[in-house]
Amino acid sequence: MRAQRLSVIAVGTLTALGPSVMSALAATSPASAGDPPATEVAVDSSPTDYPVVNWTGQAVPPGQTVAVSGVQNASTSEVTANVSGLPGGATFSVMFANAENGAPLAAGTTYNNATYAGSGTAPVLELNGGSEYQTGSFTIDQLAWSGGAVTQFEAHFRAVGFTGQTVQGLVRYNATGPAPVGAPTGLPPAAPSGSIAPITFRRGQAVISNPGRGTGGTQIATVPLPASGSTPPASTTAGDTGRTAWTPLGTRLLSTSGPGISSVRPDGTGRQKVATGIAGDENALYSEPAVSPDGSFMVAFTPDTGLVSFATDGSQAGHGYVLPLGPASTRDVNCQGDEFPSIAPDYSVILQCDKVTGPPDTYRFSNGTTSLLIANAAQAAYSPDGTRIVFVRNDANGVPQLFSVGADGRTGLTQITQEQNGATKPAWSPDGRYLAYENPVFNEIVEIPAGGGAAVGSIPDADDPTWTVSPATTHVVREWGPDRHATAIAASQLNFANHGDTADPKRAQAGAVVLARDDNFADALGGSALAVHENAPLLVTPTGSLNAGVAAEISRVLAPGGKVYLLGGTSALSPAVAQALAAKHYQVERLAGDTRYGTAVAIARVVDPHPRTVIIATGADFPDALSAGATGLPVLLTEGATMPPDTAAYLNGLNPDPSSGGTQLITVGGPGDKALIAGYQNHEMPRWPSQISRLPLAGSTRYATSMMVAQTFFSGETDAAVATGLSWPDALSGGAMVGHRGGPLLLTNPSGMSPALLAYLGGESASLYALHLLGGPAALPNVIAQQGAGVIGVPGHVSIDSLEPGGVVPLAAHIAGESPKATDARRQSGSTAGGRPQAVRQ
Repeated sequence: MRAQRLSVIAVGTLTALGPSVMSALAATSPASAGDPPATEVAVDSSPTDYPVVNWTGQAVPPGQTVAVSGVQNASTSEVTANVSGLPGGATFSVMFANAENGAPLAAGTTYNNATYAGSGTAPVLELNGGSEYQTGSFTIDQLAWSGGAVTQFEAHFRAVGFTGQTVQGLVRYNATGPAPVGAPTGLPPAAPSGSIAPITFRRGQAVISNPGRGTGGTQIATVPLPASGSTPPASTTAGDTGRTAWTPLGTRLLSTSGPGISSVRPDGTGRQKVATGIAGDENALYSEPAVSPDGSFMVAFTPDTGLVSFATDGSQAGHGYVLPLGPASTRDVNCQGDEFPSIAPDYSVILQCDKVTGPPDTYRFSNGTTSLLIANAAQAAYSPDGTRIVFVRNDANGVPQLFSVGADGRTGLTQITQEQNGATKPAWSPDGRYLAYENPVFNEIVEIPAGGGAAVGSIPDADDPTWTVSPATTHVVREWGPDRHATAIAASQLNFANHGDTADPKRAQAGAVVLARDDNFADALGGSALAVHENAPLLVTPTGSLNAGVAAEISRVLAPGGKVYLLGGTSALSPAVAQALAAKHYQVERLAGDTRYGTAVAIARVVDPHPRTVIIATGADFPDALSAGATGLPVLLTEGATMPPDTAAYLNGLNPDPSSGGTQLITVGGPGDKALIAGYQNHEMPRWPSQISRLPLAGSTRYATSMMVAQTFFSGETDAAVATGLSWPDALSGGAMVGHRGGPLLLTNPSGMSPALLAYLGGESASLYALHLLGGPAALPNVIAQQGAGVIGVPGHVSIDSLEPGGVVPLAAHIAGESPKATDARRQSGSTAGGRPQAVRQ
């Protein structure tokens, strides 16, 4: 019988695979990371079993061999697996035989030598001539002969020695190659081979994306293994560094990439680092990512820092947000480690708390508060709809099993599995119908109905199940009309429902309307921020009259008595416009100054009377201020590189020291930054201290500056908008539209998007559902749409279309206050993605 390649797995009793074991497995797995090895022996021995104790948990060098031979005749059959190449030259032999009435071995039959006492039946286990075991049992899952030789064999066994030593394991053998699809897996009872639905799993260091009913798949990532000699936590079930998570859109897979976490597309391309160490913990290995329901952020663990939030687009790599998990007594005394985070649809987070003594507990973190949710519960995971939680708990025999309970942690407690070898690392299918878990003894993934029952699928030689999310269709969509008035109306119709229609599931009720003149940007540059702040559309109309289409749109979104803001004095929007609105019983509030700079100050005071952050940009041109307006923060204007008196007087009333509760200064574009420095050094803000700091965001072009604003204030968003950088009307109304949806306004040259902009949009693909093109083909040619479609989603799953009012819209956006989304804090203060705060002295 020719020798076959052997994959030997030696593990501690009913625990997850150790690091050395996985090293051995990786060394003998096929380079293709497809089907599992042709032959496998998995052995689990108790520490008191001297023949095998030096094998348990130790790395087995590659190159071992196994030979399976057998004897078959009319009265009996006998199969022996001989393993060589073990440490120290040891050999291991396990023999399976049946002498009951001379009947041959039969597949699907369990043999227990307690039944045949004195008959000399198997199992007999020998290691370097070791003695037979007193009692034991084995189950033949598959047995095939050809010409008197064993060609296919699979059995799992358990034996107990005279002094209570135990050995259990699994033998798989296929003389001609990998086991065929549908072969038994060694699980009692045997489960169907192959996954019931696409699933992602780990095989050694390889992350495999399984397209369907096979047991192999495509390697799309590689994960590091735990450090050599590391010891897993002494909890019921231990975590490891290899876990993965799909984003809800199915466009990116997150996995540990050491140190940090990376994301890749479904085909393994486009690898991007999305999380690295934070200050004081730069080299930590972040593990076990969990992704928010909108795909915008994830949480991950590091042993030193705890639970950290990162944006899925990588914009916060190195600047993660540490979640406050409660008082020190909760984290540091009762919890020696935090593992297995899971995020609910309401953005609450559950996590495993590893205690000093006793089994782990599951805690819930929500709205800044941490509380015990389920005692004696490990590896908890929310169902996709958030109504149930599956977790791991030892049964009465000390074997880990799956249980489920209501989201409150109390109602409907049910034991899901009765697995004699244990069940760990549960994962819900995207539709909530199935659960996958790992059999930690035999390194198998098993799939069962979510309510329990017989296995419906299994994958051998596999770990860390994560159900694959089918790619969603993402959209490149134009928001436009035949003129600037109609384009602004189209943007309004995307976001806002008919007034009073609170049942509209996809559009909001407008809080106001912002109205600007249609022929000049001067008074409107702060209008986008006002519209975002007031939850309002930004519309444009001629100076002397109210456009009929605009009037109809105001009537659609705003009930009589609602407020309409007019930007600029009577030379910008005439009294006739105000009178037409008053005649329809709207409240009209004019925001104006003597100059465009005074008008920007008036707008800023409404946007935020006590701002934590203000943005300073030139008012001599439109690009920088419009890019900044989508943030919803107050935008102050400069006269090019000169500080105008109105702006200086406003800034002089601020405390430019955010560390003492003051206001952070952010300049957008070179002229605005130069004006701030010049005005400060010329003592135009005399109340300011002798040294200040500001965050300058200035690229080499208007396009680079707009992207710096996006990188600083927006991360992991569902929407982004692109407008031409050569004219202002589309960017004005569109910036307000996308700012309302929580996304950035990006400027591009109509001839095509730059490589840097395409790379930025590709990085956003983890969460980006819709890329809005502002204006028609004359403003942004179709080449822009084609470029965007090529980077924002999965090929074949991107649609270039128009999102009609009330039609397909992005996934539900983050609800403020319900999660520790890092973007919320950054939106107030800005991050350092676009640069570092810089000091200025007088």
